[in-house]
Amino acid sequence: MKNRLFIALDIPEDVIEVIIDLRNKIYGDYSRINWEPKEKLHITMKFLGDVDESSTTSIINAIEEIGRNFGPIKCSFNKFGIFYKDRMPRILWLGTTYNEQLVKMYETINDEMFKLGFEKEERKFKSHLTILRVKEYNNNRNIEKFKDAVFDEINFVSDKLSLIKSELEPAGSVYTIVKKIIMKKSEE
Repeated sequence: MKNRLFIALDIPEDVIEVIIDLRNKIYGDYSRINWEPKEKLHITMKFLGDVDESSTTSIINAIEEIGRNFGPIKCSFNKFGIFYKDRMPRILWLGTTYNEQLVKMYETINDEMFKLGFEKEERKFKSHLTILRVKEYNNNRNIEKFKDAVFDEINFVSDKLSLIKSELEPAGSVYTIVKKIIMKKSEE
């Protein structure tokens, strides 16, 4: 059996609440928008795709080792952005400031997953949290407001990596946490 998996850096609950408040202040009437639910807010570190269940233990072992090597990571969200497809906005995201430790973790995850047989990501890492997936632009014209939004940096420390299963349903993807790893730098 195969599962659609990805590795994510968790965002602390109090930070998620700050992000939701900020989003609501900028957008205004948000009742007609299908925002990403707060349970799905994270920073994707590596999308693995469809993975044989037999590989799950090896993936978890690698993530646990990475968590021991890195420990908690300090991050800051500082800007909104939009990913476009065919000149239409498709994803509204909240981006982090450049963070060398986060980039090194991404590269390490990429390298370790490559050793396990996964494709190596060649694109430059763009650390972000997806806030909205745009289905129909006509209903979401106000998302352009976010590009120019000015706000105080949102600082946080993440001490968890998660291996997450994503099941595609007609109403959208459903996430299930396969394993949550607490990142604690091992003492040598």
